[in-house]
Amino acid sequence: MKPRIKIGVRLASFFFLSIPISVHSLDIQTVRDAAMQMMGASLFVPGLAAYCDKFVAPNAQLLDAAGKWTTRNTPLMKMIVKAVKRSGDTSAEEKSILDRFAFKLTKETVEAQPDPKEFCANLTGPVNDGTLDLDRREDLAGARKVIWDLP
Repeated sequence: MKPRIKIGVRLASFFFLSIPISVHSLDIQTVRDAAMQMMGASLFVPGLAAYCDKFVAPNAQLLDAAGKWTTRNTPLMKMIVKAVKRSGDTSAEEKSILDRFAFKLTKETVEAQPDPKEFCANLTGPVNDGTLDLDRREDLAGARKVIWDLP
């Protein structure tokens, strides 16, 4: 069974209730919203892998896949960090809130599955094949364009 992964903008929406992704006017808030949406998304795959391994069942293959995912996505993640810094950076409290909310979203995603063990076991494929890569996710297209269009 292929894992069903619903990935929305809940993480970014937690911080910013509206995400005006308009590349025509790259104001500071637009850049920040896009960067925070991408930042939240960048926590999802490693978070899922760690959660599955620790709380569902040990899964060295998934951890390895998540490591490779991180390597593939590092260039875009560096651009995201640069955009966050250019738009005012984040406070220690914001980082803590982001981490806690990412954990909560990860837990809810796994626990919402009919069979969390099967979900986690089948997650390696989509992580390895790039389906969840930041540069391929359709739900991130607008935010990604803002990040890519930064000088």
